[in-house]
Amino acid sequence: MALFRSLTNQSTPPRATHLRYGWAVYAPLIAFWVWIADLIALLGLWAADGHPRYDRGARIVFVSDVGAYNKTVFIVLNCVTIFFYILSLLLERWLRHVDRIPGTVRSRERTCDIAAIIFGCIGGAALILLAIFDDVNYATAHWSMTLVFIVGVALSAICQTFEVWALASDHPDRAHLRRNSIVKLFVVGIAICLAISFGGTYGVCGGDAPSSSTPDSEPKCQNITSAAAALEWTTAFVLAFYFLTLALDLYPAAKSSPRYLRRLAKWEEKHMAHIDHALTSGPAPAGPPAGHATSIPDDRTVVGDSVPMQEAKAGRWGKPTKVV
Repeated sequence: MALFRSLTNQSTPPRATHLRYGWAVYAPLIAFWVWIADLIALLGLWAADGHPRYDRGARIVFVSDVGAYNKTVFIVLNCVTIFFYILSLLLERWLRHVDRIPGTVRSRERTCDIAAIIFGCIGGAALILLAIFDDVNYATAHWSMTLVFIVGVALSAICQTFEVWALASDHPDRAHLRRNSIVKLFVVGIAICLAISFGGTYGVCGGDAPSSSTPDSEPKCQNITSAAAALEWTTAFVLAFYFLTLALDLYPAAKSSPRYLRRLAKWEEKHMAHIDHALTSGPAPAGPPAGHATSIPDDRTVVGDSVPMQEAKAGRWGKPTKVV
């Protein structure tokens, strides 16, 4: 047992690192970090400009306002985010198709997956367009694209959540599917509620506090418009966590990589061969030390030189005996 433990502890099996075998998981992670960097960069640029209010009269500025005055950063980071977001959706579909992650069993799951990609592409295109058509110079086009972006990504997220929930029923042995679907449902539900709240508060005063018809309603619209701006920022940050849920879906792909499985099989074959060789070619059992066994006449053998020869012949109790 000690020999077996020493042999098995000599080496460890290869690790299924995502950098080598599951690089797909980095696509949603990059989308997450780029989107967070986009929002933080806009906040930093707004602070560097002296915290302007952009003539809205609200205490909190809109993401769209800051992006309109920093279009280059807004457009570039939005494009990078959407590229990796759509890439994540495509990788998820491909990995399920080749059974690298739990694959679709029924047509409804495949349909939801394809619908998630289509709606995600529509929402992604709208995000790029709303950055190009800013709310200062193209207000109607900007807010129309904002609506398309929210609806498109929301429908994509709903389809994706339903797909993972259905997969959890078809793969009861994969506990992570049920867990992922619950996390998705929680994040997507919060994001949709925030988006609806943003749309409602923005529509009360048209997103502009001084635009109210009576002076008495200006403080009210200022508070509502500020709330709408805060909800827009909150919704944007929550969207980043939806990107993380896509990383949870792609995480198991490393352990099912064909390259990793081939390497693991080679390691097991080599390791077991080494163990078999060590167990079959162990040291030969040691015999009795030289000079320890002594032959005596009449086929009598005495073990050890401490027994007198006369006692061995006559026996300890006066009878002949054979001492071994």
